[in-house]
Amino acid sequence: MRKSSIFRAIGLALPLSLSVVAHGSTERVVLHPSPSEALSKRWAWAMDQKGVQDNALGFWVGYNIQKLMGIHSFTGRYSWPRERDETSLNEILFGIKIKDYTPEYSVESSLRETAQAALDDLDGKKKPEKKVLKDVAMLFHYAPYGSHGMRIQSVKISNMCLAVDLNGLPVIWLGRSESEESIRHLIQLFPEGHTHEVKKRLITSIGIHPPSDRAVSFLEKILKENESNDLRKHAAFWLGSQGTDKALSILTRAAEKDPSTEVRKQCVFAMTLFETEESFDALLRAANKNDRVEVRKQAVFWLGQSQKERALKELIAFARSDPSRRVQEQAVFAISQMKSEEAVDTLIDLAAQAPTGEIRKKAVFWLGQEASKKAVKALENVVYEGPELELQEHAVFALSELPGGEGIPYLIEISKNHPRLEVRKKAIFWLGESGDPRAVDVLTEIVRKR
Repeated sequence: MRKSSIFRAIGLALPLSLSVVAHGSTERVVLHPSPSEALSKRWAWAMDQKGVQDNALGFWVGYNIQKLMGIHSFTGRYSWPRERDETSLNEILFGIKIKDYTPEYSVESSLRETAQAALDDLDGKKKPEKKVLKDVAMLFHYAPYGSHGMRIQSVKISNMCLAVDLNGLPVIWLGRSESEESIRHLIQLFPEGHTHEVKKRLITSIGIHPPSDRAVSFLEKILKENESNDLRKHAAFWLGSQGTDKALSILTRAAEKDPSTEVRKQCVFAMTLFETEESFDALLRAANKNDRVEVRKQAVFWLGQSQKERALKELIAFARSDPSRRVQEQAVFAISQMKSEEAVDTLIDLAAQAPTGEIRKKAVFWLGQEASKKAVKALENVVYEGPELELQEHAVFALSELPGGEGIPYLIEISKNHPRLEVRKKAIFWLGESGDPRAVDVLTEIVRKR
C-alpha cells in the first residue's frame, strides 16, 4: 500500500480526538473528519475547535503536501542515527511508526556512500540525487497575543518522518493538501504574520512548494514591495528555488535595478540555484554589466563556483582587464576555487604575467594554497625570478602557507641561498612563524654562525 493510502486509511479509522504517547511525548491530536474537503474549509473548522483553543499556551494547526525530494534530502531537523527519545511527526499524529523512504544504513555503508559522493564531486562527476515523493508538513503555532486573541507565533516545516518538537501542545491535523491549494491558502495567511520571523517562515513555506506560477508571483510581489531587505532577500532565495524561467527573469531584473546592493547580491546567488545555461548567462551579464562593483564581484565568484569550462575563459578576461581592481582580484580568487589543471596553469600565468603587480601578488597568494607540484614550482620561479622584490616576498609567504608544512624545505633553501638579503630574511621570518621542528634546527644554526 502506498504511503499516501496509509495516511488516508489512518485518518478515517481514528477518532476525531485522541492522546498519543510515543517515546515519552504526549500531545492531544484532533484529526479532521473529511480530509478531502477544501483546505480553506478545513482551516475554518480548525479555528472553531474551542476545546483546543482554550489551551493557555496555544495549539498547532497543520497539514501536509507532497514534494519530489532527493532520497537523502530532508526538510526539518534530521539526525542519524536517530536519537532514542525522538518522536517523528507521523508517530505524534498517528501513534505508529511509518517507514520513511530513506533506507537503513550501517555506519560503514553510510561512510562509504559519503566518501564516494566526495570523490565524485572532486572528479566533477557528481550525479543528481534520485528523487522520490515525500510528505512535507506545514505546522502553525497559534497562541494568545495580548488582547488581539490567537495569532500565529511560529511556523515549522518538516518531513513527516522527522522528529518535531511541539512542546506537548494540542495539534489539529487537517490531512493532505494539493500544492496549488496550499500556496493559495498560505498567501492568504501572510497578512497574519505580525512579526518578522513569522513572515519569513511563511515566505519559506510558500517557496518550498513545487514550482508554481502562483508562488513565483507572490515572491516577486514581496521582492518589489516595501518589506525589509531581509525579507526581500529571503523572497529572492526562494525564487531561485522555484527554478522557473519566470523566476530567473525576475531575479535578473532585480539584480540590475533593485535599490539595495544586498538584495541584488542575493538575487545573483539565487541565480546559481538553477544550474542551467540560461542562469550562467544571467550571471555573466551581472558580472559584466551591473553598475555596482559588489554585485559584479558576487557574480564573478559564482562563475568560478560553477566549475564550467567556459567560466575559466571569462574569469581570465576579468582578471586581466576589468576596469575594477576589486573585480580583478575576485576573479583571481574565483579561478583558485576551480578544480582543474587549467585553473592552476592560469594562476601560474597570472603570477608571472598579469598586467599589474597587485594581481600578480594575488595569483601568487592563491598558488600558495595549492599544494600541487606544478604550483610549488611556479612559486619557486617567482621567488628567484620575480620582477619585483615585493612579489618575491609574497611568493615566500605563499610557500609558507602550503598545506602540511610542504613549504618548509623551500623556505630553508631560500633562507640559506637566495641572492637577495631581504628575501632570505622573509624566509627566516616565516620559518620562525611555522613552529616546525625542521625550522628550529635551521634557525638555531643561523644564530650560532659567527
